[in-house]
Amino acid sequence: MLRWSPVSDSAVRRLFRSEELVVTEEEGRRIVRVRRTLLPLELSVLAELEGELLRVLPMAMRKRYGMLLDARDAPLIPNDGYERSLGAAVPKLFDGFAKRAVLVRTAVGKLQAQRLGRARSQPVTVFEDEAEAIAYLLDPEEAPPSTRSGRKSWT
Repeated sequence: MLRWSPVSDSAVRRLFRSEELVVTEEEGRRIVRVRRTLLPLELSVLAELEGELLRVLPMAMRKRYGMLLDARDAPLIPNDGYERSLGAAVPKLFDGFAKRAVLVRTAVGKLQAQRLGRARSQPVTVFEDEAEAIAYLLDPEEAPPSTRSGRKSWT
């Protein structure tokens, strides 16, 4: 179950926490990070998170933020049926954000993120380097990149 958490420090404010994910506001309130944990993700948690994000960050506010889905610790997607279900649910998390990025650890994770992204109508960029992902999200001038320097754009 997701819970609102007003606990914060100067750099990071935790917005939600569940066993499967942690959502924080970072980089001077310019990035929302959804960090996956090692536990498998129940699709019901994504639906709950979607509702909580709408409450805490309504669509009108999201255009000032970049969204970083940090999937480095997430387990691999176990099967095609789950991947299709996840592919339908994840795009709703990205709606309304100025820029979107996914951070992965492995080439297999990158391939899975790219497959999920093919169903998207908004560009999301896949990174293997956290500093590059954050720099991309914070740079108002940089458009979504094509393949270069460890990142791949999905459309």
